[in-house]
Amino acid sequence: MRNELSKNISREELYELIWSKPASKLAKELGISDVGLGKMCRRMEVPKPALGYWRKVEVGGRVPKRPALKQLSPKGQTTVTINPRPEASEVMKMVRQASAVPFPDTLVDPHRLTTRTFASFNKAKADDRGLLISRNKIHLDIHVTQELLQRSCLIMDTLIKALESDGHKVRTSRDQPVKTVVEVDGESIEISLGEKVRRQDHKPSAQEKLKYKEHYWVIPQYDYLPTGKLSLNIHEWKAPRKSWSDGKRQRLESCLGQFIQALKETAICIKVAREQRRLDEIRWKEEEKRRQERERLAHIEKKKAEKLIADANSWHQSERIRSYIDQMETIQDKSDELSEWIVWAKRYSEAIDPLCHSESLPFTVDESQPYYW
Repeated sequence: MRNELSKNISREELYELIWSKPASKLAKELGISDVGLGKMCRRMEVPKPALGYWRKVEVGGRVPKRPALKQLSPKGQTTVTINPRPEASEVMKMVRQASAVPFPDTLVDPHRLTTRTFASFNKAKADDRGLLISRNKIHLDIHVTQELLQRSCLIMDTLIKALESDGHKVRTSRDQPVKTVVEVDGESIEISLGEKVRRQDHKPSAQEKLKYKEHYWVIPQYDYLPTGKLSLNIHEWKAPRKSWSDGKRQRLESCLGQFIQALKETAICIKVAREQRRLDEIRWKEEEKRRQERERLAHIEKKKAEKLIADANSWHQSERIRSYIDQMETIQDKSDELSEWIVWAKRYSEAIDPLCHSESLPFTVDESQPYYW
């Protein structure tokens, strides 16, 4: 699933854009965040206006000259693919306009998961927050007090039946902690139902203070008070909305339609994100190939330059040696030892002269030779 609004931007185009308007405005037009735009500029080695630049432009003050776009380093990026984020308002509009799910007054013909959950929590003990704890691993992911157990099971039962009638699957995991997973269009999305708990500072009683003084008894720091308000949650960071709760005018029972629509939108967001990761991986691999090619060419250029300088130095040295040999040959009555030395010196000057060895000239550098960086 490819984002139809995606587009490729070259380094030169980004350079012109970032200097044409403030980064916040440009990021909004491109459909990305300010942080994402900054990362793009760093990856593509594009200079950005300094802080306060656009304010100076606005008031007509003196602004610094725009820096030139420097040559890209081997690790730089030449192009980038921009995938604008979907408008959150449009997605949430679809969620809010979702049809309500008919809600029964009583639990009739409960789903097998609801039956298991009710049986698991019916005689369960409560933790320090007053929420029920079950040792049975086969139940829905709910965290409520005994008073809200029946209502919670009715909400989850209605939700599960609505999801399955819409073609989705609901299952639980045996892992710890227990999870409730909804299969929406092939995507696994975790959900849960919980009762909100309010925390407040614990005020120790006189008896607790006495126990602490005599027996080093630990006084709890906080008290946890169940509020009696339920919250239905989607545990997926890509979800357009993650939580629905009881309110002053809203009951959770009336939000099940929105919750189901949000699950569908979440599945779409997961697919889009997966496709984006795939496209990014392809782009990163292509960019890595281009980067390695740039590094290879830069390495070859460097080696050629080093060899050119070394050959030029060797040629100058050989020329100096020949001039010296010519002066030595002007000596009258040369000894045998000097004559032998002159012969050796000529051989040596030819040996270090690159012009006498065409295979060592700068343009004969082996470009296919592997190198490591």
